[in-house]
Amino acid sequence: MKRIATGFTLIELMITLVVVAVLLTVAAPGFMSTLKTNAVQTQADLLLTTFNYARSEAARLNRTVIVCRSINGTACSSSSSWQDGWLVYEDVDSDGTVETGDGDTVLRVYDGLSGDFTLVPTSGFTNRVVYRASGDASTAGRFVVCPSDSDTAYAREIKINIVGRPRISEGVTTDCSASSS
Repeated sequence: MKRIATGFTLIELMITLVVVAVLLTVAAPGFMSTLKTNAVQTQADLLLTTFNYARSEAARLNRTVIVCRSINGTACSSSSSWQDGWLVYEDVDSDGTVETGDGDTVLRVYDGLSGDFTLVPTSGFTNRVVYRASGDASTAGRFVVCPSDSDTAYAREIKINIVGRPRISEGVTTDCSASSS
């Protein structure tokens, strides 16, 4: 009975490893780019969801609903940055502050962006976005979600038009290193 040897020779194994290394070298940058694109898109989707929710609640409740930046999730803050967190609340008395004693209700609290992203608003949205009872926004503006390296090629822009409709677009030309205060 003759035994037949099965397996790889050392040369076959080395050639396979070289081919795998070349393929990984070519594919890795494209894969990293895809991961970065998806991470920024996920953060932009979170903000888009917030604005769609606030707009629909304003129309449903027939009241003013405000999205404002917040550190603690119970009150609006002008000293925090948008990427640190925000909340959505029903502003019953239209005074622009969260006061549960006058009927205001916090509808949702968001912890902010995960990772090292920045969120740069235009001047109209420095502290808050106001949706009227009709679902319209009090002003038009935009937010730019930027990756940690401030590469505008990956940034996403959330535009809110005067009728309150938010949408995401790519190809941002805004400087991502701008202050988001």
